[in-house]
Amino acid sequence: MSVMIKTSVCHLLVMVSVIVGACDTKTSNPKKENLVCTYEGDYVTDGYARRAEGYDWSVVSITRLTDSAVNVSVRSRADIKKGSCSFDATAFFRTEDTLVAKYEDADIFFVISSDTLEISSDTPGLLYFFCSGGGTLAGEYIKLHERLDVSQLVDKTAFTEYR
Repeated sequence: MSVMIKTSVCHLLVMVSVIVGACDTKTSNPKKENLVCTYEGDYVTDGYARRAEGYDWSVVSITRLTDSAVNVSVRSRADIKKGSCSFDATAFFRTEDTLVAKYEDADIFFVISSDTLEISSDTPGLLYFFCSGGGTLAGEYIKLHERLDVSQLVDKTAFTEYR
């Protein structure tokens, strides 16, 4: 009988350690997780405010992948003419305010300050590659504090998953 009790106690201890180990919440980095949450959202060019008047505009959507990585998706208005810009990449935090995505041997920087996102690259000409008609990803985008109006975007799939 004493062997049976020892075996039961041993099984109980193993089960408790598995449960405690599974509930360990210290494995993620809250600082990085908060950064991702802070920067997650939609950033638009100034033409977005005048979209009803036919102005061209682009949106940069940032969505969380992990505590240190985000998906960056850029789309342009495409209801009147073919969308001028299209870009998708995974970006990682280089500093607290800078995300970096790699394309071939170049870095594309997404610098966030307050409600402003600025896109640049160590190879500036590269940012024209993702746009047509002389457009570029480079420039300033302002964070939306309302739901993005996707009615003028042709490729809406990237923007409906988390809304």
